[in-house]
Formats: sequence, structure tokens, C-alpha cells
Amino acid sequence: MIRPTPGCVLSPRQGRCLSAAAALLGLALANPAAADGKIDTIKLANGNLVTGEIKVMEKGKLKYSTDSMGTVYVEWDEVKEITGKAFYRLQTRAGHYYFGAMKPGSDAEVIEVTTAGNVVSLHMANVVRIQPIESGWRDKLDSKLSAGYSYSKSSEVTEYTLAYNAVWVDDKFRLNFGGSGRSTDDGEETTSQAVIFADYRHWLENRNYWLATGAGEQNDELGLDARIVAGGGFGRRFWQTNLATVFGEGGVVVNHTENKDGTTDTDLEGLLRAGWEIYIHDTPKRTLDTTLAVFPGITRVGEYRTAFDITFSQELVEDFFFDLSFYHQYDSDVADEDASNSDYGVVTGIGYEF
Repeated sequence: MIRPTPGCVLSPRQGRCLSAAAALLGLALANPAAADGKIDTIKLANGNLVTGEIKVMEKGKLKYSTDSMGTVYVEWDEVKEITGKAFYRLQTRAGHYYFGAMKPGSDAEVIEVTTAGNVVSLHMANVVRIQPIESGWRDKLDSKLSAGYSYSKSSEVTEYTLAYNAVWVDDKFRLNFGGSGRSTDDGEETTSQAVIFADYRHWLENRNYWLATGAGEQNDELGLDARIVAGGGFGRRFWQTNLATVFGEGGVVVNHTENKDGTTDTDLEGLLRAGWEIYIHDTPKRTLDTTLAVFPGITRVGEYRTAFDITFSQELVEDFFFDLSFYHQYDSDVADEDASNSDYGVVTGIGYEF
């Protein structure tokens, strides 16, 4: 399905327009010359050729810019051939990355990627992401900034939240980093929680990877002035498609805590982490990300920590999102007698993706 911007739908398979603007788009599809000045081409399932510019293909949709109709979104399974003369990064379901220009292969629905004189053939159904890449670092970095505010008159509770997340992907690695903060005022006491983190994944064959992870945290509810965690391990993406990703990780971390009662602890812990990401790629975009981490004690057998996060994100307008999150943290042995073993809550916010 193709979705021009704004608000019209044209189905190449059905061959009928669902809006007046879509009818104009059909004329553009039948006449590649209408997109004068663009250098890329795609061939749709109904045989139409469209000249334009590849912006990105992710989560089952190709974002494609044309001169006459602006930006359109094409369902990836409607694209049967694609030609891109720039330099692109392609990611497959198996988690492999390929870099170079693209052209149709000798077989149907095959992309040939050419770089440094080498040609690799990829079946289009196995490609989950295509992104133009330039020499600048900015083209390898995807970021999202979100903020939230809530107030309840009945309880006189005011809460502020702020979060930043970024992903840097290269052919050999992926770096996730960011941070978040929350401040809650109930009229009598103000509590806060803040965390910064970084996860480095070095790609191996067959969707496997080495993991290095680190985080710093402060949490009044758990009685933490500071917690610093650093370690590493091994991970695998068990399932990766245009619709979802499921991964699991295991390793060992060092946990250093400074508690509000003045005590400090340094312990060795295991790391068991799993995640499930679901993409709903009909416009407006929606995602559901779920992560569960368990830290069983190694030097303190029988003690453990858990961290659970689930976030639903709904696109309001292009690149602006409404976020709804639930978090839960548990520590089986907090040092401060006045602190709670658990901290949980619901956070809403508005985010901008750039």
C-alpha cells in the first residue's frame, strides 16, 4: 500500500483510488518522468515504475520522496524491484549488514548490493531495513527525546519526567545509550530517580553478538544515593522480522552501590535479560517494547534484583509520539530500613524522533 503525505491511500493490487489525491499519485506512478530530478526507482507489484529518492525502509515500509507528490510510504511487500545509486546500509533478518549501491538481481525480488567491486545478492523478503549512509556521523545516529508532566488535584502529586534514547548502528556494532529522570512531589516530600546507560553490541554471525553494558542510577524509593553497574556477556536475536524482534542476553556484572544509610557494597551479579519489540507499521506508527532483566547474586547467593519495562509509543504527527510506559524495579535486600524493596509506576509523555 502507498500512502502519500498527507492522508490518502492507493492500493496497487486493487487498482482503485480511495481519495482524489491518490488519483493524482496514480498518474505519477504511471509516468516516472514526473519525478524529474530523482535518481532512484522502484517497481511495484502492478508493474508501475516510480522514480524518486529512497529515504529509509524499516518496519515493513519504504519511505520514498517524489518531486510531484512529496513523500509517500510504500508497503515493502508491494516493491518487486529497487534501484538505489547512493550508498546504503542494508540489514537482513539474520542480523547481517551490507553496504553499497543497489540494483535488481537476475532473479525476481532479489537485490544486488555492490561495494568495492564485490556483489552480494539478497532476497528482498529477508531485508528488514535500508538506510542511506553518508560519511558524517549524524547519518548513523537515531535519537528520541521525550518529556512528561502530570498533576493530580485530589492527591496534590506533581510529577516531571525527561528521557533521551539514541542508537548508533554500524556494520560491526550497535551502541545504545541515553538516560531518564523523574521527580515526584506529593506536597510533603520530593523523591527522584535518574539513570544513564550504555549498551554496546558487537555483531557476530547468525544473529549472535558480544555485549558490554554499563549504567548509573540514583533512586530515593530504593534508598540508593548511587548504583554503578558494569559488565558484559553474550546475546542472540532469536527472531527478527519486519514485524518483531526477540532477543536474549546473559553475562556477569559488577554492582557498586552507595546507600542512603551511608553504607557501600560491591558485589558480583549475573545478568539475564530478554526483550520483545513489536512494530505496527501502518500509519500512524506504533511500537511496543518490553524488556525484563534479572540480576541474581553471585557473591551474595540468594539475593537478586529485577527490572521490568514496557513502553507503548503512538505517532501523533510525523516524528512526534505519545508514549505510555510502565516500569517496575525490585531489590530483595535494600540496605536502608526506611526504603522500599520495589519501585514502580506509569509514565506518560510526548516524544520527538530525530
